[in-house]
Amino acid sequence: MSQFENSEEQRARTIDVLVQVRDYLAKLADGCARIRGKYQEGEIAEGQALLAEFLDGVNWVTQAVAVSSPVRREFGIDMDLDQLNETLQPTVDALENQDYGLIGDVLEYEIQPILESWARQLGKIAA
Repeated sequence: MSQFENSEEQRARTIDVLVQVRDYLAKLADGCARIRGKYQEGEIAEGQALLAEFLDGVNWVTQAVAVSSPVRREFGIDMDLDQLNETLQPTVDALENQDYGLIGDVLEYEIQPILESWARQLGKIAA
């Protein structure tokens, strides 16, 4: 296989992954409100379990985004990982302080809009 064919195959795989990321971002965005709801209802253990799953999902998304920059540039997709990381920091601080109201607020009002924006950006890639 020539280097060109390998490069085209890699590009196609990256596009497939970004389409999966786009679809998964909608689930993550919905998860922000679900976690907040659990905390508001006093269901802390359930909220913590959902938050752990959410953070695993965010980790997968950020890894996929980090390795996809050439394809994202090709489609004019801007996904700022630093912005997400900076926004996640208050969540970590709130977890340490067991401030579940703040965690829910950060998730729904700061992180969810970033995830929704990223999903819209990835909409530039045809499935």
